[in-house]
Amino acid sequence: MAADSDYSDVLERLADSHQQRIADSLVALEERVAGFMSGAPVKDGKLFDLEWAVNARAELRAALDETYLSEVDSVLRSYGGVSTAAEKMLGTYGDFTKLDAGVVSQLQRLSFQGFEDIGSEYLDTLASEVYQSTLTGRNFNDTVKNLRQTINGVYINSDDAEAQRLVDVAANGTAAQSAAAVKELQTKYARDRVGNNLRRYSTQMAQDSLMQFDASINTAIGKQSGASKWKYYGSTVRDSRPFCVEHAGQVFTDNEIEETWSGSWKGKASGDPFIVRGGYNCRHHWRPVFDEEPEEVALEGTQADDKDKVDVFSDDATFSSTDKTTKAQINSAMSLVTPTQIALINRLPKPKAVVGKANGGLYDARTNTLTSGMQRGGATVRHEYGHHIDYMLGEESGRFGAPALSTFDVGFNDAFKADRKGLNLQSKKLREDSLESLRDELYDNKITSFKLPNGNTKFVNNYVIKTDELAAVADIVDAMSDGLFTKRFGGWGHGVTYYKRRGAKQKETFANLFALRNTPEWDVVQKNFPLVAKRFDEIIDGKI
Repeated sequence: MAADSDYSDVLERLADSHQQRIADSLVALEERVAGFMSGAPVKDGKLFDLEWAVNARAELRAALDETYLSEVDSVLRSYGGVSTAAEKMLGTYGDFTKLDAGVVSQLQRLSFQGFEDIGSEYLDTLASEVYQSTLTGRNFNDTVKNLRQTINGVYINSDDAEAQRLVDVAANGTAAQSAAAVKELQTKYARDRVGNNLRRYSTQMAQDSLMQFDASINTAIGKQSGASKWKYYGSTVRDSRPFCVEHAGQVFTDNEIEETWSGSWKGKASGDPFIVRGGYNCRHHWRPVFDEEPEEVALEGTQADDKDKVDVFSDDATFSSTDKTTKAQINSAMSLVTPTQIALINRLPKPKAVVGKANGGLYDARTNTLTSGMQRGGATVRHEYGHHIDYMLGEESGRFGAPALSTFDVGFNDAFKADRKGLNLQSKKLREDSLESLRDELYDNKITSFKLPNGNTKFVNNYVIKTDELAAVADIVDAMSDGLFTKRFGGWGHGVTYYKRRGAKQKETFANLFALRNTPEWDVVQKNFPLVAKRFDEIIDGKI
């Protein structure tokens, strides 16, 4: 069932997104704690004021609440969408009573309690570290490093550029590179990248919490629907535990689940097998199976009559390629949009010509030609097709000259202006701080170094986009700042000259939204551009 695989993909992408958001909040927490400690009363390299050390707990509590737990709260609020998607996916299986909002809210509160408990535990550790350092006369710099380690393991924001480089390699390199970097970190800096720390437990909890919430929702809906059998659904990857590899795709009765899950295996978690599934870090989930399977249903409520399939090529469309890009690859890239987007693609006229290209992308409205390769996992294809959709909707409106809909839709333009004002990007006086904040949200600063002729070392900020999809978000910021985002920091965007073109800001924003709609980064879109996101959905849903 196509909706099942779509649903699994959405869950996995959400889990990845939530883990990253929690990790980012802990970097912010570390920065906050280090900043607070920079004002500590230090004499001869030691913290000497016991009263200050005791009172530090209140500041540490506030730092935890305003960074880590605040982001946890934001993440958990998105769980309501999981419940809605599950109901839509399973809605044709029979009559069932929709889950009461109070049930969903209670499950969210239980999830939050888990994060809060681990946060409080580590708050005790942080406060004790500050207090004990005063009693024992420990070196102050060692205290700060211990605080950093307690939060993120290897202190993420070390002033030591070499330590930072090794951390980056450990996190992003190959298995061999990562192992070598960890060994060097342990040897030179006596820091354990994977030791007990708040980051380690919280990022795991971010995944397990989402999957257990999903399991609770799907199980409740399935049982209300009269399910008698259950399929253990989800893909297997290289590091899937043998238990999950063995049972993925199999169908079980309630009794068979009880019998099978009574065994033991590495990584097993105690509790209801419907909730804990394969154990810690498991991304499999249960789907109810019925004697009479219903017709396929798309996650966003579209009917199944081939609307979950996409073909962007009309019978008379021409196709050519300057590299090895194929029609199948382009269709595969386009299949990753939402069912609602697919329905719109299938309804509107297709491009007259498609050209595969190794680098870059372009949509020519005059000739109705789409040119793109498979860059950024197919995101470029989806972006350029967004331009095509924009122009086809403009043509459908009957507007003279058939401009892109985004350039004349009043609701879209008003939303663009309002979100721009909400981000303080409407004037040069307000932009600077806002752009720096958005830069930090979208980019990692991979500090690089090089030797000067005089032998000194120069360190340079090197901003690297956190995910491929966030490049599209950065370009929307660039549009709202008249191209100054890329002028100021470099990175992804069309720039000042391009955004002087009439309608360019609106058209690029629409195309970027089209590419982003079915990605975890849509959370970032809704956070920063809520009105534009809402109007885009209204347009795509045909509600204008």
